[in-house]
Amino acid sequence: MASLRAGPCQRPGERTLAQAKVLRETKQQIIILVNESESRWAPDGEEARALRRRAESMWNRDYFEGVVVPLLDVRPNGNALDVGTGLGSLVFLLSSVRADLSLTGVDSEVGLVEEANAAAQGLGLDRVRFEVADAASLPYEGDLFDLVMCQTLLGHVPDPTAVVEEMARIVKPGGAFFAAEWTDRALSALPVDNVLAPTVGRAAETYRLTKTYSEGRRILGRGNDEAGLRAPLYAANAGLEVVDVRYSDRLWHAIPPYAKPSEQDWVESARSWTADPVDADLSAWAAENIDAAGGTRDDVDRYVELTESAEDKRKWSDAIAAGEFGVVSTLAMILTFARKPVSHTA
Repeated sequence: MASLRAGPCQRPGERTLAQAKVLRETKQQIIILVNESESRWAPDGEEARALRRRAESMWNRDYFEGVVVPLLDVRPNGNALDVGTGLGSLVFLLSSVRADLSLTGVDSEVGLVEEANAAAQGLGLDRVRFEVADAASLPYEGDLFDLVMCQTLLGHVPDPTAVVEEMARIVKPGGAFFAAEWTDRALSALPVDNVLAPTVGRAAETYRLTKTYSEGRRILGRGNDEAGLRAPLYAANAGLEVVDVRYSDRLWHAIPPYAKPSEQDWVESARSWTADPVDADLSAWAAENIDAAGGTRDDVDRYVELTESAEDKRKWSDAIAAGEFGVVSTLAMILTFARKPVSHTA
């Protein structure tokens, strides 16, 4: 089983089969929380807790606060833009560390922008706002922001080079560029758990088919699964000076007794995957990707079999029910830090 265990991405149809179902449900649940009742927008209300939990779901807060934010080195009372913000996870997290910053998040999906604005307004964050915009054609003048950033965006756009060039255009000279992007999907397809023991042959087959799936996504303009690895190159080609490239220290895992909320979320996602049948629409999407990369019908069938195995689901379900399920994901996020050069004229 490679799909759910390969880790989170961002948009339905661009994920592996189980991921899309689990994360789509999660997004709907958060939106329902935001809409339910403005009276619960107290700092300790349900919406606020859900928002904070989502904002920190991809980060260990001590690393973000103690390593990432100092490397960004944004001036006091500066301004920042988050491109492809979704529900504003990165914006809300940065705001909680640097309340002095004026933060704007942009996304092409109107519904997400509306919900993020409702959250910001409900929480009284008057220096936070969200707008609708196309990542490849940002409606801002050049040299405007002290920081331009993105999180799990570049792997989901048809032309990540164009997006990074736009981000480079609007950041001020001396300002910071930051991209947090997942690594190659195929390299992340085989985590370690205490239930399944894939053979070398199955592991190799999973890698080959997942790589084929990813190549098809790229050919069809659905995104590049190597965005995390390529982000430093995109930045350099856009004229930015790459300052540092790091792995995030966040490692997705769930070990009994699942003491941390992140572990409990992982187990819930796994439980949801074990209960779901194969989604026909997502299978069709996988077929299109694999076909575009030169794969066969047998490859498509085998990919779905490997990622949606009924036997794997049964084993995981039994282990979860017994409280014995444990897993450590191989998924990793690569962080690219860069700056726009300051031109010196005579």
